[in-house]
Amino acid sequence: MMNVKIRNIYKQRACLVGLKRFRVRIMIGNMWDWVIVGVVALLLFGGANKIPEFFRSFGRAAGEFKRGQMEIQKEIEKEVNSTKADKPVATVENK
Repeated sequence: MMNVKIRNIYKQRACLVGLKRFRVRIMIGNMWDWVIVGVVALLLFGGANKIPEFFRSFGRAAGEFKRGQMEIQKEIEKEVNSTKADKPVATVENK
């Protein structure tokens, strides 16, 4: 009787361990996981000398984006300021 209970406990534990093994999946959700995957892919397909070229072009693209963003912001501020200057000032007449 005791052996049967012990055997059942071991079977239950084995089933739980087996289920846990099958539940483990590769989860790629945050940014750092994607960065690591990208670097490994670059190493495999592009070689080690392609990585500096990639990051150099990425930096240039980011700089161009920031310059374009600042340019648009300056244009908007210029339009807002010119619109304020063109409006006539309302005067109050004493009657």
